[in-house]
Amino acid sequence: MNLLIVVLRVIKYIVRHCWLRLLIFTTGFWIFNKFDFGHLWIILTGFAIIYLNLSTEARKPGELSAYSVFNEGFQRIMGDLDAEQIDQQLRRGG
Repeated sequence: MNLLIVVLRVIKYIVRHCWLRLLIFTTGFWIFNKFDFGHLWIILTGFAIIYLNLSTEARKPGELSAYSVFNEGFQRIMGDLDAEQIDQQLRRGG
């Protein structure tokens, strides 16, 4: 029974936040569209979504991103294949 209560609370939390985000988006779009900048609002919202999802706060300490450009010192994850390795294997046989 406790699990059901927790699941219902999580669903309620997610739904509440989705409605809030949808309300903010539609209000902003309505305001920008009034001044004929509706397309700009959609583009800026897309950039904001991308930027906000690039944070390192979502990762655990020491956890690496799958994309080396987002890691400190451009550190690659184990098993990553890059052009240098392919070149070394094909041209130098190693």
